[in-house]
Amino acid sequence: MNHTSHTRAVRFLSGLFYFFSIFIFINAFNFQHNPPGAWRQQFMPEIQGLDIEDVVFLDSLTGYAVAQLNFILKTTNGGENWLIIYEDTTSVQFIFKRIQFISENEGFAGGFFGLNYGMMKTTDAGQNWSLVNTPTLLRTSLY
Repeated sequence: MNHTSHTRAVRFLSGLFYFFSIFIFINAFNFQHNPPGAWRQQFMPEIQGLDIEDVVFLDSLTGYAVAQLNFILKTTNGGENWLIIYEDTTSVQFIFKRIQFISENEGFAGGFFGLNYGMMKTTDAGQNWSLVNTPTLLRTSLY
């Protein structure tokens, strides 16, 4: 096939148009300034090296977590910072396993209290926690 100077010019301009289209598309969405979409490490308050057992978020900002022994934590900024909102100081420590909220203010944290299963409840978004009266079931009897 014989290429004339006219067809070469059209092919050159098409390639140039394609290149600038891609360039404008990338700059229009400003991809280089978008925050990274990967996981990143969050730092917790000192909880004596205990593991986090459970985490629940009510929305994109407010979340709660329970640490294995003694602690309930809360964040109001999507996990950037966590505060200890409950620390068990009794002689028979509460071993928290789960936390769940049924509304913005009412939530439950459950686990083991001594040899029995137990549950704590809040009705004011975690400011105060009280022990819920639960049936006495020995842990060992459920295995």
